[in-house]
Amino acid sequence: AFPETSKYPTKGKLARAQKMIRYQNFTGKVGESDIAGTLQFDTGGKRVFMHGELNSKVLNLADLGPLVGTDQPKDEGVLPDMPFDSDRWDSIDADVRIKAGSIKRPKQLPLENLATRIVMKDKVLTLDPFEVGIAGGRIARPIKLDGRKDPIAAQTALRVRDLSLPKLFPTMPENQQSIGDVNGLVELQGRGDSVGQMLGAANGKVGLYIDGGKISRYMMELVG
Repeated sequence: AFPETSKYPTKGKLARAQKMIRYQNFTGKVGESDIAGTLQFDTGGKRVFMHGELNSKVLNLADLGPLVGTDQPKDEGVLPDMPFDSDRWDSIDADVRIKAGSIKRPKQLPLENLATRIVMKDKVLTLDPFEVGIAGGRIARPIKLDGRKDPIAAQTALRVRDLSLPKLFPTMPENQQSIGDVNGLVELQGRGDSVGQMLGAANGKVGLYIDGGKISRYMMELVG
């Protein structure tokens, strides 16, 4: 159901019993990213059902390009624009938990650890919970992509907690004098077959607040 990745080495124990295939206690390497975990495939239902868990000590976002909708790593902060093929989502159902410790990324993306549960059911892809560290704080709550719609229908309601203003724009010297933590809620719905299209067509509301902080007029104009 996922796009093709680059070549990768992996080793583990492969077991089969009737309508079940399990790849357990495996390790592997995709580019600079390490992976480990156990995946089980049950083949007795309407679709193959995959469940298990994946863990990564160091995850390089550049290695996930095809999975998040970009064909090559970019440092300009451009939104991924490679289309997802939702027709392939009908080939499998899934329930997989993913955790990543250290995340290698461009400097302007202040991301830290990642924890999510990916559920695929009847061509509907849900990340619930979806939680990632960003700028010293956290962003959490579910993300839903409905592949039964054409184009894909996406919706999210992300809770923003304790984002540090200086860390939020780490490559901008003008922002390093700002102080305070950002909190709030992001509720968006959009349609599109890529991340860029979904966000470009998104509607909803973004409510953010800073309590007891300080931000320069230049930064306010820039953010606007």
